[in-house]
Amino acid sequence: MARLPIQLSFSAVALAFLACNNCDRSGCEALQHHAEDAGTAVAGVIAYVDDVVANGCLACPLSSAHIEVWEVDEPVDSDEAAQAIVSARDSDVTIEADERYVLELDPGDYLFCAHPYQCTTVEVIEDETLTVHFTWGGSPSYTKGRPDEELEGAPTLQLDEPIE
Repeated sequence: MARLPIQLSFSAVALAFLACNNCDRSGCEALQHHAEDAGTAVAGVIAYVDDVVANGCLACPLSSAHIEVWEVDEPVDSDEAAQAIVSARDSDVTIEADERYVLELDPGDYLFCAHPYQCTTVEVIEDETLTVHFTWGGSPSYTKGRPDEELEGAPTLQLDEPIE
């Protein structure tokens, strides 16, 4: 009979601990949605996926990133072409994105880099906001989609030399 109160006490302490354990998943939750309409633009969120599960939680908060964008004549379709562009000239646009960002750009093709070694190619269309989310942590990746499309993983262009 003396065990019941002790077991209940341990259960109450464990329950209280779990109830106080905040698991920030705001970044991963935001990755599931398109960016708000911002006109002719690229917009999205930056999320960080932790590589350690703690107390049953894989944290994925909103985060920040240094974004550089190069206007290009056509979509960039190879790692070598991406490296040549970032090595040849400074970016046309540079921002520090804190959780969410909006880049108002002219219609056209762009090389979009939110990581010193990884980029993706984007096409901006008049009066349309292209969603481009960036996730970093264990395995950096881009997710993108037009307003009328599902969001999906975007091809990543791998750079041999970092953007400086």
